[in-house]
Amino acid sequence: MQTKIHRRTDNPVFNEGYDVSVDSANITSYVVKFLVCDFDRFSRHVNVGEVTSDLSKLELRPSKEVLFNDLIEGYNEEELGEIHVALMYLPTAEKLSVTLLNARSLPALEGTKKNMETYVKLLMMYDGRPIKKSKTACRKATDSNPVYNETFVFDVPPYQLDKVYFNLAVIGVNK
Repeated sequence: MQTKIHRRTDNPVFNEGYDVSVDSANITSYVVKFLVCDFDRFSRHVNVGEVTSDLSKLELRPSKEVLFNDLIEGYNEEELGEIHVALMYLPTAEKLSVTLLNARSLPALEGTKKNMETYVKLLMMYDGRPIKKSKTACRKATDSNPVYNETFVFDVPPYQLDKVYFNLAVIGVNK
């Protein structure tokens, strides 16, 4: 189940309730897991933290609310590798150049290796909104250190520089 999405806040208050039917004979074998995610309409949700609560450790009574007040544990993702990027800004031309050099230590992709390829998706964001997107050419996924050496040029006036940022994602596809 998923709550409503709260936009533009660092301290959301959900105040939502859910009913879940479970087998009352095996109630102590259930575990409830709450994930806190950062919503991004243009890519996957990013897990910010999680709380796991074992129902066998709770005092459950019919028609009695149970308050979960556990601290959110930071989400520990596996090592996903690195992307090497070079930035250059020409103030006279108001051009921002982003060069995607290479990726290093990418994890192995699932699937048939001979048909798998990777590319880097580049999304220019301004003040939380996507402005432009580009992507590199595909590289064979058999290499965990692909070399891209591609440059993308964006028009960015100087007054927008402090609110421009980039979202980079390495994407694997089965051709």
